[in-house]
Amino acid sequence: MTKPCAPTRDNSTPCGDGDLKSAAGARWADALAKRYPGPHKAKRIATDLGRDLRTVTGWLRGQPPHLSHAIDAANTLADPLLLVELTGLPVPTNADVSRTLTEIRRDLNGLDQRLAKLSGGRFGAKD
Repeated sequence: MTKPCAPTRDNSTPCGDGDLKSAAGARWADALAKRYPGPHKAKRIATDLGRDLRTVTGWLRGQPPHLSHAIDAANTLADPLLLVELTGLPVPTNADVSRTLTEIRRDLNGLDQRLAKLSGGRFGAKD
């Protein structure tokens, strides 16, 4: 059985076997391979993401990206789920996203009403 491993401040793993790093690297490689099927994927990824071929080859072999590279990739590809896949968290369903947006809109409406009330109607919604 593998013992739990938590990253330290320098992103090393105290248990020494790199379980978290290996898992993140494998998820990253899978996510990229899914988005870039077919031949020459390393070259295509390097070109699209503006990274050198050596870095991308490492990713495809299971080396996890630096956080800044992962964020850049998600932004460049306009694919925020790429970051979700890297973390290993469950990908939200459309229903989850819709429910969350409804909650946010309700909260914003409530804030708008409070702002209008506090400002004497100068700001926010008009009752």
